Amino acid sequence: MRVSDDQESSTGAPAPAKRGRPRQAGKNEQILGAAQQLLAECGFAAFTMDAVATRVGASKATIYRRWSSRTQLLAEAISTLEWSAKAPDTGSLRADLIALADVWFAEDPQRDAIFVNLLAALPQDDTLHELYISKLAGPRAELVKQVLDQAAARGELATTAAVERTRGIIPGLVFHRLAVERLPVDRAYITSLIDHVVLPVLQRCAINA
Repeated sequence: MRVSDDQESSTGAPAPAKRGRPRQAGKNEQILGAAQQLLAECGFAAFTMDAVATRVGASKATIYRRWSSRTQLLAEAISTLEWSAKAPDTGSLRADLIALADVWFAEDPQRDAIFVNLLAALPQDDTLHELYISKLAGPRAELVKQVLDQAAARGELATTAAVERTRGIIPGLVFHRLAVERLPVDRAYITSLIDHVVLPVLQRCAINA
């Protein structure tokens, strides 16, 4: 017989709660994985606590014990997709940008689908927009700024003022490739963007700053 999340004693009466019982780390990972699958396959509109609970095979109470709201669960599901927490410093702006791209755009169909679905839903939901900025776009922009600051310190760039003008280039082109062209974003594509779009624009912005 399957034991539910709210276990009962052998007499049929509810079992007393165990104070201080640690939550299962494995269960958290299962729930987050199910949440990410749901975002990838069904999109943001279908992302509900009920849907996540059904997908992972747990009670809704199990989900709410760990995340008090859909927003909290969504925030963690987004923030655990992937991250490079430290800006690379290879000694070359080009190499640093490619190193970041290798982390952000490593081949992962599920992550690509989540990225497309989230971006498509941003205009319709203010909460999602705030989460996207705080969990994805903001941290990424900060890492890019650090990479540009390092390049300026080495003399590769005359100024870092271009960061505000260029921060949307790669995300915009990546979204177009994934959502419109329906083509993969691989290392060759990202390297081509960096060589033929990003670096020339950065250099031109630095000249005109």
